[in-house]
Amino acid sequence: MPFPTASFGDLPAVPFGLATAKLFTCEASCGEFLTRLPDAPSRFGAIGDPDAFRILLKNVALPGVSLVAGSGTPKATDHCSRRLTLVIPFGDVASVVRSGREAYRWAAPHHAFFIPAGEKIEAESSGGAFLRLDMVETAVTKTAAGMTGLKHASLDALELSQSRIVPLQVRGMNWLPVIRSLCSTIDAFDCDANRLVAAGFDDLLLRTAVMMLRPEICFEQDWEGRHNRGLDLEQLLERIEANLAGRVTLADMEAWSGRTARAIQHVFQKRFGIGPMQWVRDRRLDLVRTKLLAAQPGDTVRGIAATCGLTRMATLIPEYTARFGERPSDTLRARNSP
Repeated sequence: MPFPTASFGDLPAVPFGLATAKLFTCEASCGEFLTRLPDAPSRFGAIGDPDAFRILLKNVALPGVSLVAGSGTPKATDHCSRRLTLVIPFGDVASVVRSGREAYRWAAPHHAFFIPAGEKIEAESSGGAFLRLDMVETAVTKTAAGMTGLKHASLDALELSQSRIVPLQVRGMNWLPVIRSLCSTIDAFDCDANRLVAAGFDDLLLRTAVMMLRPEICFEQDWEGRHNRGLDLEQLLERIEANLAGRVTLADMEAWSGRTARAIQHVFQKRFGIGPMQWVRDRRLDLVRTKLLAAQPGDTVRGIAATCGLTRMATLIPEYTARFGERPSDTLRARNSP
């Protein structure tokens, strides 16, 4: 049975996806929706009069991380997930979280809250909006290892095994505008998971989460000198070429090269005058043209582009035209002309 769409009235807007968010006015229907999310079994219940319970929810599931944007009346939460969870409040939200014998008090705009995988918590929150990230632990540690050059076993500083308050303002850095910008990006892509993945948004989101959990990544000055030596660019280019038909992200490049994103970006800028992801995009366009010029009867632009890792015609056509001065269909037509 479809859930009702949003009619938010006096509720604050959800951080993203307001037009298609679901409005729940009873705990049972809300719980049914939550059980459908990727391994994020939280229960939201009313505080006070259950007839006053109202909550807006919008979910977008990406590889390695699922996002839930919410806004509601004061609520009680029971949480236990096999994923890592980071809850980021908006507006004037304040919460009390109980985990075992510990109690934590935190509030917007200064705090978020991190919950380890498998930890049971109970919380009470005032009304307002929030963003929740449910993250696969291996995706987080892989991203962190690539960003820092450290091995997974050396990532104790991420503190992934204990519930804790996460400051949103650290050393002059304020994460809330960053988070709001990420939410705006989701809206710009119409909450379309496939388009967001194609743009590498899941990688960007995991990188942001790592920096929030370990802000030293933003400020440590010595990592670049310690981990940028000896990058074998030719070997990295071969790995990228071999994977052009699939996804290629900065995290993949870090894993293939054993060097940080900063090192990779520096080398690409020095060698090609562009960043690594733009190089990947240009190489895919070059490959599309090569295949179009060698096309066989029955080949299509869409089919050839897909073999090069380009699946969105709406972006392929203008980018190809700008690079080569003609539409991909013109190239194919010229090839097939007698």
